[in-house]
Amino acid sequence: IGFIFQRYNLLNLLSANDNVALPAVYAGKKVQERNFRAQELLGNLELEHKIESKPNELSGGQQQRVSIARALMNGGELILADEPTGA
Repeated sequence: IGFIFQRYNLLNLLSANDNVALPAVYAGKKVQERNFRAQELLGNLELEHKIESKPNELSGGQQQRVSIARALMNGGELILADEPTGA
């Protein structure tokens, strides 16, 4: 299950890559595996140039895409989104 929050809930001290990889930490994935997957997801969402950016360096739309990538990190067979059409 992946979650997309209305306010994104990205951690300000972490890069886009680390925010996306965070769910895989809790799933017990190895560092190399989670970083590869995070970079793959960010690339698919056209954010490869923002991998090291912190949330405050991203636009609202970019933050939303990071949040989507995070929701997909561990598979995302089911995504729960808070007001997905609100933007």
